[in-house]
Amino acid sequence: MRDDPNRITAKDMFVSVFKHHLTIDGAKVFMAGTPLTTPPTERMIQEWQRPWVFTRVLAVGLIFALIAYVDVAAIREVYSGYNASTFVLFSLGALIVPLSILIFYWEMNVPRDIPLYRVLLFFFIGGILSSTIIFFLGHYSITDGGRAYLAPLTEEPAKIIAAAIFIRMYNPRYIFGGMLIGAAVGAGFASFETIGYNFDGGFATLIKRSVLAIGGHVTWCAIEGGALVAAKGNERLSLKHFLSPQFLPYVASTMLMHFTWNVDVELHRFQAAENLTFDVKHLLLCCAAVGVSFILIKKAIAQVETAVREAQGQIISPEPVKEQRSERAESKKVSLIGLTGKFKGLTIPLDKRLIIGRDRQSCNVVFPADTPKVSRKHCMLELRADGVYIMDTGSSFGTYSESGERLPKNEWIKVRGKFFIGSDEIAFEINHYSR
Repeated sequence: MRDDPNRITAKDMFVSVFKHHLTIDGAKVFMAGTPLTTPPTERMIQEWQRPWVFTRVLAVGLIFALIAYVDVAAIREVYSGYNASTFVLFSLGALIVPLSILIFYWEMNVPRDIPLYRVLLFFFIGGILSSTIIFFLGHYSITDGGRAYLAPLTEEPAKIIAAAIFIRMYNPRYIFGGMLIGAAVGAGFASFETIGYNFDGGFATLIKRSVLAIGGHVTWCAIEGGALVAAKGNERLSLKHFLSPQFLPYVASTMLMHFTWNVDVELHRFQAAENLTFDVKHLLLCCAAVGVSFILIKKAIAQVETAVREAQGQIISPEPVKEQRSERAESKKVSLIGLTGKFKGLTIPLDKRLIIGRDRQSCNVVFPADTPKVSRKHCMLELRADGVYIMDTGSSFGTYSESGERLPKNEWIKVRGKFFIGSDEIAFEINHYSR
């Protein structure tokens, strides 16, 4: 039993890999991201399941690729080359290994706030989008004539743009969310690129790209997506964040790894099987990519642990403490008045922070469990020196200002007068009055 239940160590990433898991364990993994399964902030770490599904998918993918390679001679002898069935086998092999790495980042998403259907959307749409963007960036003219080492100049920006679009749309609060979005885009790009090698490289290329996928596009883009979210913090993603010192060093590392991967310099090569060789350079680059991603994962863990302790009251951020002690904050009383819905006519004092939602363990203003359009942890109110601020904490149906504008998720906004929870059927009003 660990001393601190809010502490995540490197061991937690792999401690469940070899354990026996029941059907219910798999169900919990695949149910992540719904309003009923996303835990409140203070219980994120306790309700997080350690990664294990990705190893099962990875094993199946590598076995599939190996069988395809062993059988390729017989298949080509019968069909005199490639046909539809070999193309299908190849395509499945190209998909399954990048997907296993993507599942690792999905399982590592401690907040459990992104559902599977959205991850698949990032995978397919992000893969297609990034593969299309490289055309507009002049990829094939830049890399023509054996200049594959220049591919990072177009492929990395294309993946970053695709990931940034999703990050801008869904505004994840945690670095883990950015890494998951990036991994999905990178996995889609890697899968489509591998399928494109079908007729040129054959099954030997499939196996090499499958084995080396852990240090390629999936991990590179996961690093870039996580770094973008680290740079933006609680703000909405904008152009200034692409120039942030929290983002640029990570992009420089992925660009350098990608350049080194493609440059025509080989270290020692070894024969793994007939017509199948590996370069030590690529294996070392895989280790480097994993190392950089783990640096960012460590930063993501620290962010989550801080959020959990703050939600549990173990940490009070400096800004609210200063505001509580300010003369302006102490000179007024502030309350929340229910205008419509369950709390109509009730006055609720706002001394520091209020959490509104359906979860009895984390919320101060608790709606019944069957209340439609109200999430378990819907929004927060915080009293500061210059007024009251509200933040939608990733609710499904949104929080709205008095004018009817939907508030951005995970971003503090100053609120005056009325606001609405989920719909115009649940309304509150901020009331200020002197002591």
